[in-house]
Amino acid sequence: MTTQIHDIKQISSNSMQWNLKVRVVRMWIMSDRFNPQIPFSIELVLQDSKGDRIHATIGKYVLKFFRNKIHELRLYRMNYFVVGPNNLKLRTTTHKLKLTFTQKTFVEETNDPSFHMNIFNLRPFHQLTNEHDVDEIELLDVVGQVVTYEDVKTYNQGDDQSFLINVVLEDDQRNRIMATLWSELVDQIQHHLNESADEPLIVVFPHMKPQKYRGNYSVRSCWYQTKIWINSMLPQSIEFKSRLLAARQSNIERITRTSSQQSYSVRNELDKGIVLFKTIRDLVQCTQESSY
Repeated sequence: MTTQIHDIKQISSNSMQWNLKVRVVRMWIMSDRFNPQIPFSIELVLQDSKGDRIHATIGKYVLKFFRNKIHELRLYRMNYFVVGPNNLKLRTTTHKLKLTFTQKTFVEETNDPSFHMNIFNLRPFHQLTNEHDVDEIELLDVVGQVVTYEDVKTYNQGDDQSFLINVVLEDDQRNRIMATLWSELVDQIQHHLNESADEPLIVVFPHMKPQKYRGNYSVRSCWYQTKIWINSMLPQSIEFKSRLLAARQSNIERITRTSSQQSYSVRNELDKGIVLFKTIRDLVQCTQESSY
């Protein structure tokens, strides 16, 4: 007798016996906050054949059972999870529930050529810049052509130092949005920015965080969740490139570089009055939306 495969939309907290056939469209390791060298959990975004998604967590006590058994982009049959509320501060899916692996969770890799590889949940630019369509706790997938970039900036906070770069993405309708990339993503994209303009630089960023500053919307990378796909051969990236070339009639503009201030710090913002300073007590009582 063939086991029934459930859709992700069917999942409820009434059962643990959900039989899924899903692709791991995103996978990352969360480090222990007290010891970054030790993994605390593996986080997964699972997608079924209908394109619906759910977040799943493999906790540190069962990591050894699954760490070498699950890989990003591969297709699996899975069964038996703890189902609980999706109370993540930044949500990788719109599903109200999330799955937690147990020692009894069954995982088996499978093969199905008919199971699609559309692994991105892409959001049109016009929605990203419309505050009525953006939920700032929901992480978004973004695709675009890099048309402009700024110098790499140094971000100082106390003794810690990080790097960031701002790039401007353009879609096939000439809509633009700024994307801020942090840490290792800076290194990954930087050497592609000076390449020949014979081909457009197409990037896909899964799980970017939308943000609003002084009335303008942009997106930024998140520490663990965001990944960068550069000139990918995945179907959605190829499809976007085809639309872009058709709209531009194969006339690709060279990527331009704009100057920017090299150093940025929280202290600079406070000293210059760019943001308001408040104590925690004041902030709790604050009802006006702004940057503090």
